[in-house]
Amino acid sequence: MRRLILVFFLIADPAAAQYMYSSAWFAQKHCPGDTVVWLNAKTHIYYFATDGLYGMTEAGAFVCQQDADSSGDRPASAVKDQ
Repeated sequence: MRRLILVFFLIADPAAAQYMYSSAWFAQKHCPGDTVVWLNAKTHIYYFATDGLYGMTEAGAFVCQQDADSSGDRPASAVKDQ
């Protein structure tokens, strides 16, 4: 897990890193009333816990859905619909 975090911080935008977390628990502490999603930092697409790629992409982090939306990230379901 530590290697994953180092990779993601090297490629992620430093401004965006402030809302990215290494675990869903830390993200949920940041936004207790929001949904925690997994954000692929390379593609700016996020996944819900019910999605197969939740927590699985190489360069990613747990984030609050509202933070992801306000940063212009998109849910995987929106990409599939295009």
